[in-house]
Amino acid sequence: VLFVNANPERPDFVRSPFSVRYHTAAEFRAALERRGFRVSTSAAFPVQDQGKPSLLGTVLPVARRILERLHLVPTTLEGRARLKRILFGKLRQIPPEVAPDFAPEVIPVETGPGPVRNYKVIYVRGVRG
Repeated sequence: VLFVNANPERPDFVRSPFSVRYHTAAEFRAALERRGFRVSTSAAFPVQDQGKPSLLGTVLPVARRILERLHLVPTTLEGRARLKRILFGKLRQIPPEVAPDFAPEVIPVETGPGPVRNYKVIYVRGVRG
């Protein structure tokens, strides 16, 4: 079993008004272990690039939290896409067949059983036996 999920423990996570519950890696782990799975967790896409911090990388998490608290986050995918276009420019179209150089390869980092705070995406793998 593999779950790929937005990470609700990241500091700039913005909840969707249409979702009721966001599960953490630890919650997925506990649910799978109760059912007899061996569980491993990993994460990818650091909240802040490991290199030199950028102005956008520093300001964006704060702006996300402010927009969420003021209930200014768009409630539709179209609205969110428009907001991303304002911040990041035109979104890149995914072609029917993705070339190997389309985007940099991202290798998930193994995480322990505790909170996963500094990554945008979590991966939880459960294996029977």
